[in-house]
Amino acid sequence: PLVPVSTWLGDLAQQSALASAWPARVIPNVMDTNTFSPQDRADARAKLGLPHTSPLVVFIASAGIDDHRKGWDLLAAAMGVVTQQFPEAGVIVIGPVTDEQRSRDFGFAVHWIGEVLDNSIIRIAIAAADVSAVPSRADNLPLTALEAQSCGRATVAFETGGLPDIVSHQVSGFLAPAFDTDAYG
Repeated sequence: PLVPVSTWLGDLAQQSALASAWPARVIPNVMDTNTFSPQDRADARAKLGLPHTSPLVVFIASAGIDDHRKGWDLLAAAMGVVTQQFPEAGVIVIGPVTDEQRSRDFGFAVHWIGEVLDNSIIRIAIAAADVSAVPSRADNLPLTALEAQSCGRATVAFETGGLPDIVSHQVSGFLAPAFDTDAYG
């Protein structure tokens, strides 16, 4: 039998010529709730030297903002909508970063954490944010959304891939129609 981690992957397997006859049972990834658990936002911001009153969004991509699948460009477009209402809003970015990216003006504040291999630092960055953004174009069951929710942060995502398995619209976050950056913002 097949054991996909999301309904989306299970559906794709059932549509495939090779695997459509095999039984499939969705079993989601597990989450380490001892590591990823709620933490005080003000304390987390102080530890990372982040502004205490600005609305902050956390974006995590292990390959950085240039990974097209992770949708940084979509988040950047949506931040144009967000900053109309919240001009001080910014994004905390976890992932590899270049000097050119650090110097680029995105039209909103970007707080670069850089590449992080320590889950406790990821937890602090998530706790520092008001919301987690997972603007993926395609993703099976992104752990970043599960980690954020385990830390008590809502997740804003597109209704694509395995994200509808994780984000309950207007309960644990917000699901925008796929790639609609106006609705996402």
